[in-house]
Amino acid sequence: MKKKTLVLRYTDVEREFLFEDKLFVIEDKKLIENIEKPSIKNSEAKLVIKSLNNAHVSDVIQVKINMNETGYFLVSFAKDSLGEEKRKALLEEIGKLKSNAVQSNSTQLKKAKRVVSILNKYKPIYATFINDGEYKVNISKLSLEEFAFPLLVLKKPEKKFVVRPKAQKQKSNSKNSKPKKVYSAFPLFSADYLFVMLFALLCAFGTITAIFEFKNSENIWIFLGILALAFAIVLIIAVQSTCYKKGKLINPFLRYYLIIFILIGVAGGIVGGFYVSQLVLKTEIADFDYKNLIILSSAISAPVCLSALSTSRLANLIVKKKYEKKN
Repeated sequence: MKKKTLVLRYTDVEREFLFEDKLFVIEDKKLIENIEKPSIKNSEAKLVIKSLNNAHVSDVIQVKINMNETGYFLVSFAKDSLGEEKRKALLEEIGKLKSNAVQSNSTQLKKAKRVVSILNKYKPIYATFINDGEYKVNISKLSLEEFAFPLLVLKKPEKKFVVRPKAQKQKSNSKNSKPKKVYSAFPLFSADYLFVMLFALLCAFGTITAIFEFKNSENIWIFLGILALAFAIVLIIAVQSTCYKKGKLINPFLRYYLIIFILIGVAGGIVGGFYVSQLVLKTEIADFDYKNLIILSSAISAPVCLSALSTSRLANLIVKKKYEKKN
């Protein structure tokens, strides 16, 4: 029996989309906005599945299949077609695709084909594929597979503000000139930068409170000092994971860019530590020199935090060796 054609219909305008059991590349911006989100977050979509008794696109059982550093599949099933046992069996089959093999565009294409092969057994209503990671699946080759469901590949334009190193002119006649290294662009804002700023803040906060308690002859300064040191080490790890990917430097300018976030973090930690010291920890010294406390703490925490930009290189050597050994 031939499977019924998938029909999607807008609820706010007279427009429909018909899909057969094969791969479709979707470039329609409005349609992408209506089907790119997981069903649990998609209740506001202006789209229904006409071929499923006008069920809303969020009124389905959905399984998300992540492909590391590549993208993900969102697979939609009718509520009465995927019981708990069937769902567990599907997840078990998908789980077997995980491996420690070195990833590439080729390996991820093979994995995408295997995902399609598994989904063919379970025959979902449809599935979307978002290839927004580092590795790109060859859609033309993937489309040659046999499909028992419509696969909608969402082609989304990259909207990312990036900083690229300035191109340098090369002399065409120079025979001995070495090829210039090409580095990846990096975004102007990322959650990784916030972690760098946070750990710089905590390191500075620990430093100023430790110095405050030291001046007050309180033994707790030792604990606060150890805490500040611990956050300094975590900061090094955060900088390494931000500036390097698989042991390779993303962009040399990124280290300099992180100086902004580190200094903001240090300033926030010093200000926060000052008020905590003054209002919470307090002191019995009548003429306590808070100005000297701020200067001394800044002079210690700022260089320590900024040194993470250099010491992250040493941390990366360890990560790089582990990664090479693993491969």
